[in-house]
Amino acid sequence: MKKFILICIVLFLAACSDSTEKATWVAQNIPNEKKELAPTYPAEVAVYSPNVNTIGQIIKQKEREKWILVNAQDVAGHPNVLVHNSLLTLGEIVAVDEVNNISLIHIRNSTKFEVAEIVPYTTTRNGGQVTATSQQIEALLQQAIDEPIDWQQRYEKNRTLLQELDREPHENFTTHYNKNIFTYNSDELKYAANQFINKLNTAIDKHYYDELNLLISSDDVKEEMTYVTSPINGFKIKEAKREGVYYFVNGVDENKEEVRLTFILEDQLYKLIGANIINTDALIDEKVVTIDVIEQKKLSEVPALEMFANKHLTNIKIKTTDLTWQLSYKDNKIAVQKDGEASYSCNEALIQNNQFTIIGCGPQNASVPLVKLK
Repeated sequence: MKKFILICIVLFLAACSDSTEKATWVAQNIPNEKKELAPTYPAEVAVYSPNVNTIGQIIKQKEREKWILVNAQDVAGHPNVLVHNSLLTLGEIVAVDEVNNISLIHIRNSTKFEVAEIVPYTTTRNGGQVTATSQQIEALLQQAIDEPIDWQQRYEKNRTLLQELDREPHENFTTHYNKNIFTYNSDELKYAANQFINKLNTAIDKHYYDELNLLISSDDVKEEMTYVTSPINGFKIKEAKREGVYYFVNGVDENKEEVRLTFILEDQLYKLIGANIINTDALIDEKVVTIDVIEQKKLSEVPALEMFANKHLTNIKIKTTDLTWQLSYKDNKIAVQKDGEASYSCNEALIQNNQFTIIGCGPQNASVPLVKLK
């Protein structure tokens, strides 16, 4: 029995010894991997703009934020650029010194760059060399950090720089998040919206709308604008964007009321096709569609009659050979006037067999065939 117990103890110790040795062997074979450090990229980066592709220099880096010095004329065609290192990064022009022909681009990403020393920067402008001193570059950098340029200043400065160039925009299909960012210039769109509001206010003041009409593409909107009697003061733009063929500018006036404008691009001009600055409900007594049935012989030529019958129009004026009728929807009834005088009210309007009839009129609820077209 003692021998048996002794054998068991020996076997147990041997097993423990094997386990420890095996564990040591496994541990010795696990590689001691070192974590790879993220690469540091050169200070020079490729910069893509609508007109040319150029080179910029990272002159300031603070965690994810970077500022890039670049030739101002090279990037003057758009408020944004694309910066290329390992990936494409969207950048914004945040400072412009048009006299010394330098701009600063701001980007945000996690890439680590070398930082170029700020030294005098020479470019060519108007056929001659322009050199920005180190102090001028540092001053512009501080301005970009403390108070980035607003879109209006950027638009004016970039326009000055572009006027000196004889350069055609090239087809640049560089994309960011699968979208071509150079299909339109948001600063130009905002400028067009501001110009429209300014001209609208002038038209209201002078009661003269012909110049304003040059900026409007829709005849209906041209007519509606003549009913705007209050100027849009203190207009501030919150957003400018493109969706398909339409361009939208959203802003507020001095009373924080929403102002929404819709444009299309026509002959290289942004032209208005819609706005929310008109309260159409307030125009019921003023804005009335007039139908001259003497001139129009077929019902298909008078879509307004059908629109009134289906309640898409609240007012309509119908000129016949002898009389002028005015019909208005009021309190779910149709108020009928004959040559400007109150006549009666009816329950509904109906179009059938080329005949426009109002039904349920007067005390007897009669049907009145008002217009018949052949």
